[in-house]
Amino acid sequence: MYTKLLGSAAAASVTLFALPALALTTLTIDNFDGNQRVTDVPGTGNVNMSQAADDGIIGGFRDLSVMNTVSGGDSTDATELRVTPIAGEGALTFSNIRGARGEGTITYDGNDDPTTLDTAGLGGINFLIGDNPRFFFDVPPNGFDNDANAFFSADVYDTSGNRVSYRENLSAGFSPFLAFDQLTGDAGFDFGSVGALRFMISTTDTEDNIDGQINGIEIQADDVAPIPLPASGVLLLAGLGGFGALRRFRKA
Repeated sequence: MYTKLLGSAAAASVTLFALPALALTTLTIDNFDGNQRVTDVPGTGNVNMSQAADDGIIGGFRDLSVMNTVSGGDSTDATELRVTPIAGEGALTFSNIRGARGEGTITYDGNDDPTTLDTAGLGGINFLIGDNPRFFFDVPPNGFDNDANAFFSADVYDTSGNRVSYRENLSAGFSPFLAFDQLTGDAGFDFGSVGALRFMISTTDTEDNIDGQINGIEIQADDVAPIPLPASGVLLLAGLGGFGALRRFRKA
């Protein structure tokens, strides 16, 4: 009897102090639903841009801009950014025709003129949604040309006008995650009050004819999942009952 009661109490104690499970908390930046397209032709030097509205976009609006910077003389659209469904889900593609290089920019700063950047346009969205927050770029298998490389940048602005940035030359096998602590810049930057986001990809100084695809951007964070109170309470009572019975047994 002594062994049985002690076993019950110990089991309750272990259950109550077990490490909580980790869950994933997410915040959608863009699921790339709908249709949007911007292109640029060789030699114009113009930046072509547009704004699209959708519920699946943070702040409700997305600005796209694209510029062809190197061409092989083709008179067709040389560099393109396009949002369109692929294989039944939303996708953003960046493409360059043969002999072409260019750059594309995605901006999230609310409803404004796409030629300008409103660093407070998102109104102060809280990106601190859990532990170890990071951007996640949903790049599908073979979504980026093998052995190709491109320049990538990310700029984040808070509502006070502070900015933090990240720069990387992407190559095959790059990580789809970008942790907040990898961005550097102004002291006192507040990820709890974000006013604007801008991502850019460029092949101007890398390689011709690079294409890529991304199916979504979101923020992911680890979150501690609480132990269900009803189950904990029952185990606690059972454990206390076991200790009580053990005490009575010793008195007897």
